[in-house]
Amino acid sequence: KKLASQIVLKMSIYALFICAVVTSSLLTLAVKNFALRNYLVDDPSRARKVHDKEIPRLGGVAIIVSFLFILIIGSFLHDPLEALLYEDSKTLLTLIFGGIGIFLLGLLDDYGGLSHKTKLFFEVCIAILVVWFAELSPSYLQFPLLGTLSLPFGFGFFLACLWITGMANAINLLDGLDGLATGVSLIGLLAIVVVSYILGIPQALIPAFLFSGCLLGFLIYNSRPACIFLGDCGSLVLGYFVGCFSLLASFREKGVIEALFPVILFAVPIGDCLSAIIRRVCSGRSPFYPDLEHFHHRLMNRGISHGKTVLLMWLIVLACAYVSVSLALVNKDFLLALLVSFGVGSFIFLRYLGFFRVNFLTGDFHSFVSKRKSVLHSEKLIKETEDLLKKSVKDENFDKVFENIANVLDCDEITISLYKQLGVSNNVKNHYPTDGIENFSWKRPHFPKYVVSNEEFVVKYPIRGRNIKYGEIIYRFISKRSKMDVQEEIQLERVHDALQKLASKTLTISFLNE
Repeated sequence: KKLASQIVLKMSIYALFICAVVTSSLLTLAVKNFALRNYLVDDPSRARKVHDKEIPRLGGVAIIVSFLFILIIGSFLHDPLEALLYEDSKTLLTLIFGGIGIFLLGLLDDYGGLSHKTKLFFEVCIAILVVWFAELSPSYLQFPLLGTLSLPFGFGFFLACLWITGMANAINLLDGLDGLATGVSLIGLLAIVVVSYILGIPQALIPAFLFSGCLLGFLIYNSRPACIFLGDCGSLVLGYFVGCFSLLASFREKGVIEALFPVILFAVPIGDCLSAIIRRVCSGRSPFYPDLEHFHHRLMNRGISHGKTVLLMWLIVLACAYVSVSLALVNKDFLLALLVSFGVGSFIFLRYLGFFRVNFLTGDFHSFVSKRKSVLHSEKLIKETEDLLKKSVKDENFDKVFENIANVLDCDEITISLYKQLGVSNNVKNHYPTDGIENFSWKRPHFPKYVVSNEEFVVKYPIRGRNIKYGEIIYRFISKRSKMDVQEEIQLERVHDALQKLASKTLTISFLNE
């Protein structure tokens, strides 16, 4: 009877895993169609985008809904899962509510856009509540070959909150190529499942196994060529759950946590996130604003294709997973050789990506300092422009706004036109100045009356909301410029985001006055 009971339990958990894969796949199709109908797509015209068409970006909805559905069904069919949810320490239930909170935060960002500081504030609040109620705070850190380190009072709580918040943002930053963040998270979850099974940690084993099924069902549509993206609601949820499950799988006894297991397991997203923060701060930019210097971007700059870059990143994460799982299995002699090999391999990989170059300490350092001063000046002007647009009701600050933009881009003329109709569709292409409420324009002093057309460079950007095209903005350069670099495009997008909010306000005020 005992053997039969064990067989039934195993069969039921496997059945739930298959159900998770199928449910996630079906929900992904439904979410994809919903997002396309409501124009909830990722705009390929924005800087840093590697796809050339509009792709739905609400994949996180399918993942979280299918996971919750499987947990509810599983609580009726699988007794250990029912005990984890309702009878034990309520750790899993706390993690689920925290995951729902992170999901809603990401969904708000996908729909309307939240400021980076607001999003980070609520992420930290959710992490604090989860660590407190789920009792995820360690008292000791255990290191292979070195022993156990006692943590000062409250420091373990801080580390747990930092880990969950950091993983949520690390996976979010990694989500730049088709299937990359999903595949990395799936490999990490499978390593968590293996360690949890060997060490007997059901609180991490069962939910991580079922969540990996949901990711597998979504990855079918998210792998290259992707027909749906995670969105912030998906990437934040993935990072949150892999952070929580890896923390649970790292506990070896009460209050003692294996320090290297989760760090090595997710060394790639952690390293990518830390390098992004350090790089942006050192260059004079905010750590919240994007660039094209992530690990996967550097690999593609080496001539590796989109698909091969994703596969290579998966293989590197798989190697990290092998090392992290080995921490729980191998003897000390082999473990030392494994850690040394991992360190050497990491150094070689980072050097291949362009880190640890000696020439930075010589001639390149002076150009770096000079460039940093220029970046700080341009960032100051862009921030001032964003603040001016936030305070504006209509066009009272446009002269100063245009002057700041022109100084950053070395632009000679800027024209903006907002349309009269509130219901202009995104697919309507032909609009003329007569359609505008008013044309706002700015020119540099001493702008020539006549410009030879082949000596000027013109850039047009639409100003649009989700379902409404508000107008367009035109930049003219008469200095034989031929293109804009990525950082300039990113700075323009920040201004456009503020302009679009102002355009919405302007149209609404005009509509009410009429």
